[in-house]
Formats: sequence, structure tokens, C-alpha cells
Amino acid sequence: MSYDCSAMKTSLAKFRSWLRRKLGELDALQDMQPDPQAWEEAGIIAREAANRAARLGLTDLYQPARRLPDSITTEEATAYLSTCLAGLPSDHKPSDGMLSLREAATLLGYTEKGLRKIVDRSRRARKGQRVRGPTIEFFQTGRGGPIRFRREWVEAFIDTHRASPAPEIPPTRRLQPEKSHGLRYDLLTR
Repeated sequence: MSYDCSAMKTSLAKFRSWLRRKLGELDALQDMQPDPQAWEEAGIIAREAANRAARLGLTDLYQPARRLPDSITTEEATAYLSTCLAGLPSDHKPSDGMLSLREAATLLGYTEKGLRKIVDRSRRARKGQRVRGPTIEFFQTGRGGPIRFRREWVEAFIDTHRASPAPEIPPTRRLQPEKSHGLRYDLLTR
């Protein structure tokens, strides 16, 4: 399965606007007298929110809805949708513990383009080609898939390619030339 970050952001934005719209509808339902039909409608909205959260892979938002009964009060539905809205990530990041190319580049102090060059070099090294320069472990599903890194791989790259300072060399005392009075002793000793 290919992970498309821009599609996920679009889906999250649509879900966010849907939640806001449904919160408005629930506010209108709250103005009605306690009505079993309003409670049923509130339950339908809450289940739909849970289904949308599940389709987006937002298990933290989906799990609480599994305990909701079929018909709930509009206040309970409003509370659940508000929780969903508050719990939406601003930028969806997969919860697999891996770093994106941008995150790894930031951690290493590289630009994305610079780290991508290292990844290309690493790919060539895997194929057995001789390469010059550092290589890094990475994960990618297919040639066009996102490039991902484990934090341990990035830390290993740092450890492998760090430059330790040279050991401190004690200062040497410069020998002062003897006073020659203008004579060159090397010429005299021949």
C-alpha cells in the first residue's frame, strides 16, 4: 500500500470540515425537546464519525465510539465529535515510529535534496556498485514510494560519520637558535 501524504492531508481536512458541520447540526438538535428521533440521529452522526476515523486509520478516535450505544443524547454525540476534532493531527504521521525524509534530514542537519543524494548513493551501494561518500539505511516501498528511516538508522549514521576532534597535542617549546652573530655555522663545519 502506498502512503500518499497529500491525499491524507486532504482527507483529514475534509473530515475536519465534516466534523464542524455535524457539530452545527447537533447544536440544532440540542435545541429540540428530548426526542428519541434526535437521539437516533445523534447516534447515526457519532457512528459515521467513528467510521470515517477508522477509514483514516485514526484508531485513537475510533476506539471510544465502539462503546457508544445506538441512540445517544445529543450532548454525548457533541462530546464525542468535539473529542474527534481536538484529536485530529495537524499533519498525519504514520504511527510506525519511522521518520520521513524531511524529519531525518532535519535531524541530520541536511536538506531534503542532500539526504536524497545519500539515499541514491546507498541504493547504488546495495546493488554492488562502488560509491564514494556516506551511505545510510532506509526503507522504501517501490521506487516512487516515500523514503522512511528508523531513528536507530539515523543515529548509526551519525555515529559512523562523526568527526572526533584530534587528540590534544601538548604544545612544543620552540628552540631558540643560538646567537650566530651573523655567521653561518653550517658553512664553517665543512
